[in-house]
Amino acid sequence: MSDVRRFRKKPVIVRAYQTEVEVVIHTLEGDMVASPGDWIITGVKAERYPCKPDIFEATYEPVGDDAQNQRDIVEQLQDRIEELEETLRLVRAAHFAVEGAMLLSRRKESDDD
Repeated sequence: MSDVRRFRKKPVIVRAYQTEVEVVIHTLEGDMVASPGDWIITGVKAERYPCKPDIFEATYEPVGDDAQNQRDIVEQLQDRIEELEETLRLVRAAHFAVEGAMLLSRRKESDDD
């Protein structure tokens, strides 16, 4: 992951980092794809959205100190871990639901025999 730094969109301060890989961002407007080099911005209400580098550079300027940037990195990583844990929970629930349906189907087939 690239260094995460703080930036200012006048007059609002947001957090942002540049992604090194293509990633799908779940935005308030739906899923959007961020390409390598795009900025991933976390807005004032914790909403996330991608921004092309030229637009980002024209709109934002760096703010804050290195210590705050490090705290922001930790906070963003913690947020991402929570998102991934929720995704994992949903995948596990779907997996167990499919396994349960398959087991019931097998039982029904054996009962019919």
